[in-house]
Amino acid sequence: MSVTQLEMANKALLKLGQTPITNLDEDTPTARAVKLAYGSVLDYELSIYHWVFAVKRVALPKDQDKPAFGYNNAYSLPADCLRLVGLEDLPPQARDAYVLEGNKILTNLEPPLKLTYITRDISKLSLPPYFVEVFTTRLAYELCEILKQDPQRKNTLLQEYQLGIRNAKRSNAIQMPVLSLQPTPWEGAHGF
Repeated sequence: MSVTQLEMANKALLKLGQTPITNLDEDTPTARAVKLAYGSVLDYELSIYHWVFAVKRVALPKDQDKPAFGYNNAYSLPADCLRLVGLEDLPPQARDAYVLEGNKILTNLEPPLKLTYITRDISKLSLPPYFVEVFTTRLAYELCEILKQDPQRKNTLLQEYQLGIRNAKRSNAIQMPVLSLQPTPWEGAHGF
């Protein structure tokens, strides 16, 4: 679903019974409130779950500066990274193969470091309808206090959001690959 920021903002405003805006940069209290809340609510909604449409893969070169101690290499996370999903090609039993500190991954793994992450740059993505619904409901919920001052409507939006997020996660999960689980050494020794 190709939907613009303005369309999503107006969908949230309609959930509040507010008049749609014509531009996110217009000089109105409504547009200023939307612009203030939009980015942080979007980042939050993208980062709370492994949304398959927002997963991005990259092979990182190592940084010039080495960590002071503990690991041999540091890798800077991409600027659009909201949440690390995982690293590829981890050695077996690699429980402590890396640590995430700030916007760096510290590890002894050699470059390139292959990682998957949730991106905040969704401008070129086609958003699924379930995510648009969840995001716009959450945005309306966040805007309700400043634009509407209606506790009952805010409570209704929260309930709508909770139901929507459950359904969205279910729809998203159907699209995820089935993971092949390897038996633990104990399970292997006991024939499980």
